[in-house]
Amino acid sequence: MYKECKKVRNEIRKQTRLIERKNQCEVALQCKSNPKKFWKYVNSKSKVQTRIGDIKTVGSDGSITVANDDEDKANVFRDYFAEVYTREPKSELNELPLRCSTVPCEDVIFTE
Repeated sequence: MYKECKKVRNEIRKQTRLIERKNQCEVALQCKSNPKKFWKYVNSKSKVQTRIGDIKTVGSDGSITVANDDEDKANVFRDYFAEVYTREPKSELNELPLRCSTVPCEDVIFTE
């Protein structure tokens, strides 16, 4: 059973590679007369298309909303990260002046 599956898999792989080679040869032959076809092929091979899918959020009242467009998705992420990352209140250490900037530093000489 396993050997049969391997044979079928290999045959399918061989046929798809042959089809791809024929497609490449067709594009190569027509690239001078039909540059759009060439660039369409190049872009299909080189462009990475990443897309953020729809985002479902649950409101405070329990209602589910779906963010479809980019602006809504950005707002959902903004609200989420605003909740996660909070600003720390100023402590006494943050309010103290820096002593290094107010006291003049003398030249340091290293000797053996």
